[in-house]
Amino acid sequence: MDTLRVSEVLIALSRACDLASSRPYGFAQRVARVADRMADQAGLPDDLRGDLLAAALLHSAGFAAVAGDVARIVIGDERLQLRLYPLDAIFDRLAAGPSLGADESSRTGVFLRHHIPIAGFPRATGLWLERAGLERAGRIVSPMLELAERRERPSPEAMASGLLSLAYHLVAVRWLAASGDAADKEMAERARDLVGDSRWLAALSGVVFEPPLLPMAEELWADTLFWQEMDAARTGAWLRIVRNPEPAQGDPDPESPSPEGPRGLASEEAVQGVDADSLMGSYTFSANELTDDVPDIDAAICALLGPRHGDRLPLDSPLFDAWLQIIGQMLDAKAVFAQGHSLRVANLVQEVALLLELNDAQVAKMRLAAWLYGVGRLALPSALVEQGRGLRAEQRSMIVETPRLTRSTLQPLRALEHTLRDASTYAERLDGSGYPRGLQSPDIPLLGRLICVVDTFEALQSDRPYRPAFSRARALHILQAQSAGLFDGVITDLVEGITRGEL
Repeated sequence: MDTLRVSEVLIALSRACDLASSRPYGFAQRVARVADRMADQAGLPDDLRGDLLAAALLHSAGFAAVAGDVARIVIGDERLQLRLYPLDAIFDRLAAGPSLGADESSRTGVFLRHHIPIAGFPRATGLWLERAGLERAGRIVSPMLELAERRERPSPEAMASGLLSLAYHLVAVRWLAASGDAADKEMAERARDLVGDSRWLAALSGVVFEPPLLPMAEELWADTLFWQEMDAARTGAWLRIVRNPEPAQGDPDPESPSPEGPRGLASEEAVQGVDADSLMGSYTFSANELTDDVPDIDAAICALLGPRHGDRLPLDSPLFDAWLQIIGQMLDAKAVFAQGHSLRVANLVQEVALLLELNDAQVAKMRLAAWLYGVGRLALPSALVEQGRGLRAEQRSMIVETPRLTRSTLQPLRALEHTLRDASTYAERLDGSGYPRGLQSPDIPLLGRLICVVDTFEALQSDRPYRPAFSRARALHILQAQSAGLFDGVITDLVEGITRGEL
């Protein structure tokens, strides 16, 4: 049975969190590096430092849960608001000066109101981490934006949560200041002004973080060598996009590729030469960028979490499966109609794989792939995920990019490289009408055909904005009717047998 290093798993998960928060790969790792340095200086015990490290790497998972609410407020693409958070509130707080009043709780409340509903992301993250068995990490994340609540927590956990909040804000300002191609150039210029002046930290003391942390924050902010070692100068590479995606091969549904059959786009309507990365607004990145992770993070994970979880996890480890469920919950939260979809897909893929008489290692890899195949969807605007029909050319091009984004995001999972490559064909169709490459039956691997059928079957039984859910019997009928041209007939027969209790 193949194994994965714990550090590879957590770094891959952190990259998925970066995608959900519309930030570049490596952002969460930088937050973790800053938080761990301050935790070391503060003398936190290693077991708590380990939980803080996990919390920092995964802190932004909850952005997937709040993205839809933000989109409804801005009435459009929410990703810019996610990406610039919490810089807008920081600048508003600095502009207000002492006028917010001396009462600390009211000052904190005014600051937080700038973040609603984005401010809900730490609670969603905390809940998911606790469900995944990372209980204390979840308790560290949940109050990271709420100073008053941290004061009610046990002192060591409150300290860790305060350090996480401080690290998050420090990295956010540094990142925006180094982003020469930032979507909001004016805010980038304002962030650059803060890099050489630590007085802004005093304005946030007692609002974002505990006043006793101010000297540590000011010292770290002035440590130019530390920030250079984290490769902050390469932040521009996070946003550099040089790629010409392949033409779209149909009108894909962002939740499930063509669940009711091909949408029948004529060939002349296929998207040609559309730079999907640019259309996605510099929130996604070419697969060859930032392949070097933040220095010391891998070693820190091994040192602080290795004694607890071991250095390596077998692919069939219940702990690994539980951690991957965080991704499933992120994907399900991205769309109001997808609750429970990821778990159902993973379970049914496993059942079918067992009936195909695959060995234990193959079954384990297929189940893992069923958790991970849709990670690229986290980069899509919420409105596009929920739209489904009537897509414009640029929207189709964005959806076609999601399999590539999945593989790019999950690069650290080296033992799953071939598995994820096969899983990225889940949106292909036997007759060549799928995407992203328009593969036909002989060229679509078994895993892609399996996830295609199961994902479609589960999607058909869920409500969509453009149609109500189909009954189980109707969903099976649609699969079987399309099994000759779209779906693998052997797999559809197995899905029907399992569903009817005949296998």
